[in-house]
Amino acid sequence: MQLGPKLAIHWLIKIMNRTKNIKFFLVFNDSFSRMLYHQYLVKLGYKNNILIESAEDCLKKLDLEPDVIFIDCELHSMNGLEALKKIKSHNPDIHVLLIGCPNKKQVLIEAMKYGATGFINKGVNDLEMLQEEVEKIASARLLKRKLEIAQ
Repeated sequence: MQLGPKLAIHWLIKIMNRTKNIKFFLVFNDSFSRMLYHQYLVKLGYKNNILIESAEDCLKKLDLEPDVIFIDCELHSMNGLEALKKIKSHNPDIHVLLIGCPNKKQVLIEAMKYGATGFINKGVNDLEMLQEEVEKIASARLLKRKLEIAQ
């Protein structure tokens, strides 16, 4: 089915607006990191953010169907890697990005094995890295929706 130019633009705008509706979980035990990442996502136009203090609370709230979870590797009672395994067993389509993992090869290999979407190191460029990862995910969602419409 061919769409006229006006209708195609209309659908593209609708799809792009839907990518801004991505639901994020921000899982950090420290309130500063939760608020920092939340405020940055809001600045980028992503306002559907749920701030969570622990991996256990994150797991309890998976029925809210997040699209993306940013989770600190160094949470207190359950670390980000353990939570990743449980999140992916619940729903393998959730994008899980681990934040601040120790730069140990074994940890990174294990995280990739269990389906981590990516890693962001805390520090100087973490907000830019967060933006890059979010743009990749949003672009993939946009492409998927375009393909669905084309079929």
